[in-house]
Amino acid sequence: MSVLNLSEDMVECPLCMEPLEMDDLNFFPCTCGYQICRFCWHRIRTDENGLCPACRKAYPENPADFKPLSHEELQRIRQEKRQKDAQRKQKVTENRKHLANVRVVQKNLVFVVGLSTRLADAEVICFLI
Repeated sequence: MSVLNLSEDMVECPLCMEPLEMDDLNFFPCTCGYQICRFCWHRIRTDENGLCPACRKAYPENPADFKPLSHEELQRIRQEKRQKDAQRKQKVTENRKHLANVRVVQKNLVFVVGLSTRLADAEVICFLI
């Protein structure tokens, strides 16, 4: 049931829609396997009815499946995240290389190629903007 591979998108808590913290990736408070963050689990147990939102069983005092991440696992996850960010930044840079020879004369000026003559009138263009 654990979600230690961060190659996928970040996992979100289905209740508060916040990304799960690294510590919450192995936190499954109910035996049904419904994963929520520890903040929502605590709020449900203390301020609400104390039942699992998925199966409606009462939450036990201790979570059903919670294995805190070791220091090595935290380091590995952080390293994967850094590599993923670096790859994303490199891809963005590579996608913009073809713009290296383009010169911006005016920031509020657009050069359009292939516009039909029906729309090439200044009054029509101003109306479209």
